[in-house]
Amino acid sequence: MIQSAGGFGFLFFLTFVLLKPGLLRRALQSVVLLLIALVGVSRVYLGAHWPSDVLGAYLAGGIWLMFMITVYQRIKAKTVRNAPNVASTAGVEPDI
Repeated sequence: MIQSAGGFGFLFFLTFVLLKPGLLRRALQSVVLLLIALVGVSRVYLGAHWPSDVLGAYLAGGIWLMFMITVYQRIKAKTVRNAPNVASTAGVEPDI
């Protein structure tokens, strides 16, 4: 349950960050949110967990999701910071 909330939540975040606003982004985000909700409901329906277990797993999954987003943003910022500046070297021949 924690894995599905965190994993599908991260997919939701990636669709928000990587896709342009539009119908595709909204559709994918809707599907992902529906999956998050249905996993919890199905666990209660099948008798595998109590509703309080599912709410706790959503909370723990949300904390894990915040951690994953923070790590993603730090890695992304570090990658952008270390990338060579292509615009400043465009059309310039290196001195040999």
